[in-house]
Amino acid sequence: MARPKRNGPPESSSPTKSGCVICGSFEALTRHHWVPRTLHSRNWFRKAFTKEQRQHTSPICRPCHDQIHRCIEEKDLGRLYNTLEKLLAHPEISKWQLWRKRRIK
Repeated sequence: MARPKRNGPPESSSPTKSGCVICGSFEALTRHHWVPRTLHSRNWFRKAFTKEQRQHTSPICRPCHDQIHRCIEEKDLGRLYNTLEKLLAHPEISKWQLWRKRRIK
């Protein structure tokens, strides 16, 4: 039985022109919401971000995406690490980025 489709583009339609914004890999690209979707309906996030800001995504490979969600809780992602620059300033993510870039070359 097929799974029902979610609203929005599927993960497989990730752009092919640019790789992962963390490591540059083109392996298993996904879309990372800078404000996690689970937080979009919460009042604080509705007041702090426009609909376009809440829906903003970037291509991130599956290993980097998994690492982000292992290291940082959803609320912190939305409040503190909602841009690439802020995310790369996180000590665990910056260490991961260096390690991952060495592995994919």
